[in-house]
Amino acid sequence: MLRMTRVLQPGIAAPSFVLPDANSGREVSLEEYTGRKVVLVFIPSNPRGPLVEQLGEYQAKMPAFEEQGAALLGVSDATKNELERLTANQGMKFGLMSDSNPPGAISRHYGATSTDDQ
Repeated sequence: MLRMTRVLQPGIAAPSFVLPDANSGREVSLEEYTGRKVVLVFIPSNPRGPLVEQLGEYQAKMPAFEEQGAALLGVSDATKNELERLTANQGMKFGLMSDSNPPGAISRHYGATSTDDQ
């Protein structure tokens, strides 16, 4: 489970990142989304059970995000290979970026920290 230790306020620029996307296979930069709304979902490595179900709910709501002009992006400290398996097994279509080098660096920059229990 992730715990948010700080929350970005509306209008404050989000910390930039460039991370590999398990769906597209390319490096994705947050700056590609400048001027758009972005929904960032922070996912711990090895998500299971209710957390995987929650990712499915985000997937189902993707058209609603798009209607509002928002992009949905997932950030996880899982490796790119682990995220590729997750996307294949669960049919995730939104970007799932690997924050694994070093593990969790971008997540911590955003104030999303992992706890031991999922």
